[in-house]
Amino acid sequence: MICPASLKLNWAREIQMVDADAAVDVIGVPGHQAASSRWVVVNYDLPARHAERLRAIPWAGVVIDEAHFIKNASQRTSQVLKIIGVADSKRESPTGPRLVFLLTGTPMPNRPRDLFNLLRATGHPSARSFLSFARRYCGAYRNDYGWVTDGASNIAELNLLLKEVMLRRKKDDGLDLPPKIRSWVPVQIDAAGAWKAYSDFVEWFRGSDPSRPNDTEFLARITKRRLALHKAKHAACAERIRGVLTTGQKVIVFTSYTEGITRHKKVLGDKAVTNTGADNAKQCMAATDAFQNEPGVQVTLCNLVAGGVGLNLTAATHVIFQDLDWVLERVNADERLDCCAGTHSAHENLPPVKIARARQLA
Repeated sequence: MICPASLKLNWAREIQMVDADAAVDVIGVPGHQAASSRWVVVNYDLPARHAERLRAIPWAGVVIDEAHFIKNASQRTSQVLKIIGVADSKRESPTGPRLVFLLTGTPMPNRPRDLFNLLRATGHPSARSFLSFARRYCGAYRNDYGWVTDGASNIAELNLLLKEVMLRRKKDDGLDLPPKIRSWVPVQIDAAGAWKAYSDFVEWFRGSDPSRPNDTEFLARITKRRLALHKAKHAACAERIRGVLTTGQKVIVFTSYTEGITRHKKVLGDKAVTNTGADNAKQCMAATDAFQNEPGVQVTLCNLVAGGVGLNLTAATHVIFQDLDWVLERVNADERLDCCAGTHSAHENLPPVKIARARQLA
């Protein structure tokens, strides 16, 4: 099992719910090692460190959770593909475990090219050459700098191709839930710091030379503006949290910044738990269990990245986004809080999309 670090203990628990006697070795978590194990759970950052051991095992099967993590060409992707027997040469057929399951709710986060490595992992013949795949499905064309592969083409054909290896399950197929109610909450920005960050960015942008873009400075300045807006929305977010707590219900709060989580936690005290990148697997599991099972814990404060995948937070009835991720939208002058209300959380423990490979070894 390969998964994000925060989910290792959760997966170990799920395995033992099905097979109570299963020996599960959770790599990188003290106290959860098993000398002779049927299952090994490892997070994406560790296969390179344990490459010799992991590649020496004749795996019967491999499960890759949040499989969209391997969509890009990176060392992490390379190590995962090697474990499941995908050769460096994209033209060679994969060897290794007979069964490989890729679990993801977002197999194509942005563009068709995101699917290429997932199809490589399934041993699909369309993924033996990236250039051929890109020219067929990514509208690839060549400019003065090389191939541009961020487009899309032959989408209907690609959809049929995916049906050969994809099992798709929608929320309505597996759960009986009431409709989700989504509302945008306008927030009047009066904070001087937020307006100064905005005016400073606009002034810099107007004075910049379009022929000599500086991506590093652009990102730094727009991040400073996002942080200022995050702080300006803090009081409105705190008010929404208090509103949920007065009803006796539970709420998940997502934000991009640890600064906001720290401020909320200081006020809420034992009513809140946190889930950030600073938490290890044991802390993450303990916080999730407390939110799910303890009536006095009514709020979980999550970083968008660390808390955005795989956690079972079904005790919540409300979700508040103090910030959204790096998505640009056309909005009014006022910033907004994105609030979801219903009888379930953003993490509904839905049956995931599965991309599976089954092959016979020679």
